[in-house]
Amino acid sequence: VVDLTPDGRQVWVTSEEDATVTFIDTANNKVIKTIKVGERPRNTAFSADGGKAFISGEFDRSVRIVDTTSLDVVNTVKLADETLRPMDVKLTNDGKRLFVSTGRGQKILVLDASTLATIGEIPAGARPWREDVRSTAGGHGRLPERAGRTGNSRDRLATAAGRPDCAGPHRK
Repeated sequence: VVDLTPDGRQVWVTSEEDATVTFIDTANNKVIKTIKVGERPRNTAFSADGGKAFISGEFDRSVRIVDTTSLDVVNTVKLADETLRPMDVKLTNDGKRLFVSTGRGQKILVLDASTLATIGEIPAGARPWREDVRSTAGGHGRLPERAGRTGNSRDRLATAAGRPDCAGPHRK
């Protein structure tokens, strides 16, 4: 995956085979640093202020926080359940919660973005991979638009999370 930092100064490139992230300076197209992260890193989500990034590691069931100044891993959590394979990660606009899709684990995990502690689980149907967390007037993230490979499970997710305002058809 290739991601541009919020300030546009760096490109972060995950390597599934090498279990690394390489940081590239966009001003001169030079590699700044490469670090080891979780096995088969899948996606990156940046905090609104650009100070932190969250990276999922599918094969070792990990989520890592990387400090975007030092470019070092500052916190890691390994998911205990072997069926939970972190795929996509999305941060709410207020930066307090991180939604993590779990593939064959059939759930969206809700993590505290500071501690990476699991604060909730939402049933998501078969093989949720990609999430679309949308902003609401209150600054909270909406639930994933399409959580499963086999159709839109938004209504079930919204009901499970106690967020009926998130249910129903929504388009980009």
